[in-house]
Amino acid sequence: MTVMTPSKKDLVTFELIWAFIFMVIALYPLIHSEAIRLWSVIVSITFILIAFIAPSLLTGFYKIWVKFGELIGGVISKLILLLLFYAIFTPVALVLKLLGKDLLHKRLDSKASTYWEEREEQPGSLKNQF
Repeated sequence: MTVMTPSKKDLVTFELIWAFIFMVIALYPLIHSEAIRLWSVIVSITFILIAFIAPSLLTGFYKIWVKFGELIGGVISKLILLLLFYAIFTPVALVLKLLGKDLLHKRLDSKASTYWEEREEQPGSLKNQF
């Protein structure tokens, strides 16, 4: 997917998110009664200044970050699908096979003349579905 040119609002939001992240990194040591991280405060303030003065300055970083996010998203989605398949669907299929269940009625019946199933009730009008 190609990254379009981001709007000024997108860039400002992106830079403020990074400023927030670095501010959290700066203030986190306060939880353990330690000194704040000055370098992180400086980076955070830099992001805030860039966001309000010249947000287009970080357009390249924004585009690289979006590409990185798309790459990570693609990998994670495939990993989640793989885990779902092998952790849920495969064991269920094995249990159903051991129990002799055929939920989709895929078994062939040599005595059947047809596999047609009659409806018990016919569907209504489809003109006003919504």
